Amino acid sequence: MIANLEPTHPIGPLETTVSTMERPNLESIIQPSDVYEKAGRKYCKWSRIAYYLNNHAKGWNFQLKLNSESLTSPSFFDAVWKAPDGSGYLMCYFTDPQGGETGLFPYAIMDNRNNPIKIDRISARDVSDSHRRALAACAAFTFSLGYELWAFNEVASANETERPHKSRQAAPPQNVFIAAKAAIEKETDFERLISHESNLQVRYTQEKITEDEFKILSKLLDTKKAELLS
Repeated sequence: MIANLEPTHPIGPLETTVSTMERPNLESIIQPSDVYEKAGRKYCKWSRIAYYLNNHAKGWNFQLKLNSESLTSPSFFDAVWKAPDGSGYLMCYFTDPQGGETGLFPYAIMDNRNNPIKIDRISARDVSDSHRRALAACAAFTFSLGYELWAFNEVASANETERPHKSRQAAPPQNVFIAAKAAIEKETDFERLISHESNLQVRYTQEKITEDEFKILSKLLDTKKAELLS
């Protein structure tokens, strides 16, 4: 019965209560020593992300939304959703200490070349690997934890201080809207496109783009996602 599914059930509750709690801001928590590089892309191991969440976001639990309305015997594969092209993806979110849910965060189930996998070819290993990667991506989306990596920025050391050079002028500030628009337009990888969506929400929350710019970029993202899935 639905009452037997606790909010911290590993594949998520079937009822929905929207979270109204203030979320911890975990920007700049990760350190340079946490960062690895593979094929030119920087990343932080999911286990380290989990460590920081356990220490700085106590009571917030990572969940996968079920795609089934079945009230009994939920299956591991009930967490896999089917995209229009027949590939599979996860719908992720966090529950707060009171059991409220954050907004859903879609994450494609991909192979080792970052190509989406057709739902009839998805294995338990594919789901478990994607679950770990989705944890890191959803933590950036929800708490800004490690967002610097998704934005392809360097992670500054907590002990590092800037030393301005008298003979050098500061570089002009980057137009975030123009840079984000250009990045979205040229993106060809669905997973990285989802990371752009996470970064967009972070930039809007930080007031680095206006509401109108946020709406324009959100519409552009929707168009680009449809294009990549077609």
